[in-house]
Amino acid sequence: MQIDAVRDPTLRPVTNLRYRGFDPNYSDMERARVFLADLTTFEAAGQMPRLTLMRLGSSPIGENDAALGMIVEAVSRSRFWPQTAIFVLEENADHSPAFVISPYTQRRVVDNTLYDTSSMLRTIELILGLRPMTQFDAGARPMLTAFQPAGNTAPYAAVR
Repeated sequence: MQIDAVRDPTLRPVTNLRYRGFDPNYSDMERARVFLADLTTFEAAGQMPRLTLMRLGSSPIGENDAALGMIVEAVSRSRFWPQTAIFVLEENADHSPAFVISPYTQRRVVDNTLYDTSSMLRTIELILGLRPMTQFDAGARPMLTAFQPAGNTAPYAAVR
């Protein structure tokens, strides 16, 4: 379903109306292309929002993986990469792996620490300097072991 209006006045100016809501007939590759067009605009303006939320996953598994790869590759080749962290939750977040992609994440490491969705939210809040929204994220274990002090800004190359 195409978003045609946003009633919340706070969300209205920061909602991309070209990005479709949940629609299994709309491909994740198209969703990625909408984001990549925005990224081009951000590059030209020299600034990017501090937080972007995006939904992928309505396409067949290989396609949503390819769309995520396109997004990560483009962001990693942008001027924003040194200050970026991409957090990925699978649909069933409490029973699936989560991914943190950033120049500051440890590479080729699997962290078996027990985290949940609130842990990811708490980590994002800490990075952005935000206070917790609820007692659940306030008490959640941040994903600190996923990060390293020195960044590696080498770009990502998506597997086609």
